[in-house]
Amino acid sequence: MNRTTLLLFRLLAPALLAAAPLVPLAAQPTPMGLAVSHSCFAYNDSAAAVEFDIQFSSNALTYRQEKDGTIGKLYAHLIFTPENATGEPLGVDWVTAVAKPAAGSAGEAMGTVRSVLLAPGNYSVLLYAADAGEKTHADSVSFTVTVPSFSGHSLKLSDVQFVADAVPSEDAANPYFKNGYLITPVVVPEMGPPFLSLNTYVEVYNADAVMSPEVHLSYKLANKNKVIFYERQVTLPKTGNHSTVDIQAFPLDSMPSGEYFVLVRAYNDAERMHAKDSVSVYRAFSISNPAFDSTIAPALSAAAPTKRQVVEIIDPIYAGMRESELDEEYAKVRYIASEPEKRLWESLSGADAKARFLTAFWGARDRTPGTPENEERDAYYKRVEEARSLYSAPMTPKGWDSDRGRVLLQYGKPDNVDRHYQDFNRKPYEIWTYSGLNYTFVFLDRPQTGLYKLVHSTAPSEVHYENWETDYAPLSKNWNDQ
Repeated sequence: MNRTTLLLFRLLAPALLAAAPLVPLAAQPTPMGLAVSHSCFAYNDSAAAVEFDIQFSSNALTYRQEKDGTIGKLYAHLIFTPENATGEPLGVDWVTAVAKPAAGSAGEAMGTVRSVLLAPGNYSVLLYAADAGEKTHADSVSFTVTVPSFSGHSLKLSDVQFVADAVPSEDAANPYFKNGYLITPVVVPEMGPPFLSLNTYVEVYNADAVMSPEVHLSYKLANKNKVIFYERQVTLPKTGNHSTVDIQAFPLDSMPSGEYFVLVRAYNDAERMHAKDSVSVYRAFSISNPAFDSTIAPALSAAAPTKRQVVEIIDPIYAGMRESELDEEYAKVRYIASEPEKRLWESLSGADAKARFLTAFWGARDRTPGTPENEERDAYYKRVEEARSLYSAPMTPKGWDSDRGRVLLQYGKPDNVDRHYQDFNRKPYEIWTYSGLNYTFVFLDRPQTGLYKLVHSTAPSEVHYENWETDYAPLSKNWNDQ
């Protein structure tokens, strides 16, 4: 929002919401150039403040001479219908005053904003907008909103909001004011020339409640195939306030046109990836970079003699690893590899080939390819860390290389664990039950050193020995005889 617009706001519409010039309109779905975005911010334990940023064309309004100048007015009405709930829908309406654009500025994209308090849940939303001076000129868009809960004392993040400008200000009466800044939102998330930059605004909550003196943020940019091409780490000092603001700018001039994601994760300590208290949010955006597409991209393509010589994309997680490190990564996941995958791995040599294999291995298991995170891989590696924490022993120092670790990785967490550590005349043992699969696993600490071995299971292709309790478990049995 420029200072000229702020002056017009103060002079022309002190009692109404400001209409701020926004980024140029991209191709719009409605005759009025109507577009809307929303971002959720913490308010209290039972409600979130959902900010609705609305963009419309100045050509959508009729203008009349008033004492403060030539003014047009937009009437906006939001209707919220909770999903799976009864009761009347919630309606919110307001009017925005707009000064007539200067000659030569017809069709300028204008904006209005309104924050609404909503309880956590899913909502169907209808936005109806009309020219207040000519009600027959109207349009509407519908969309859905998922409102998260910000309750509790753990780290929380607001939505990532894309902004065109963030200017320090004390003008708290301005509807675009947030936490000491006047925020000009980007409603249509297509970043294009002349300002090829992604600017983000995010709020971190409950940083004051964690024990560490700082809170850490990780920003990752990824393409639509979830390949991360840029990462930035940010450390924010604790201010003693419930919320902390972070604003970042990422240049995009060297990126081709396409669909992308920004992923933001907050941690409560410098470990970042291993912090127990962490939270993440992401948002999609697109890049329109015709200069890159028409000049640099063809040059890069011409530099590759044949298509066969183009190296496949390697996930940055594996790109810098040595071959021995990649072998270690495969050792963690071999339990869930198919037989063809196991044979293929055995035929590979070299870090490059193995990095491509692991990239494809997890890509094939990604159940949500339209998002920047691979939830299946994330869940699996959480089990790896759990196995390392719970099942490490002198003979199985990694935890996941133990029998219990292997079963945890291959079958997931059991529905029930029946532990017998001090039964009369019995060596320590555990019985794991998977109710949905109808599988049982029995692990026995035969040498009584903490090394639990699988001695019986009802799962196919696993060891099956129904007499384990009489032949293996009694203390009277000699370990060397078994």
